[in-house]
Amino acid sequence: MNAVEPLADMILLAGAALGAAMVWFRSSIFARRRATYEARDDWLAELMTCRFCFTCQTALWLGLGLLLPSYLTPAPWHEIIKLPLLIGSAFYLIGCVTRVDEQDQGKGEKHDEV
Repeated sequence: MNAVEPLADMILLAGAALGAAMVWFRSSIFARRRATYEARDDWLAELMTCRFCFTCQTALWLGLGLLLPSYLTPAPWHEIIKLPLLIGSAFYLIGCVTRVDEQDQGKGEKHDEV
């Protein structure tokens, strides 16, 4: 492992957490599930409806579940374990590019930042 890899992994982790938050809060796929959490009044509902809380908790659990085990596995597997982080970061980047493209064309709505 070189000195740059942990920094790159943290950037990848941040992108994956932001991608998960973007999918959770902006997509219509989870609209019904979000509505059930918005109707409740407990700590889990607060965690799932607060953008900051959701992003921090997602980064924590992705880091513990994927990044930490990747440091403990041998050579070919530590990169394979990081694939979900890459996919999550790709969701975030695609969402950013799509939003910029929509705003350039004048079609996009103004979204809240995650």
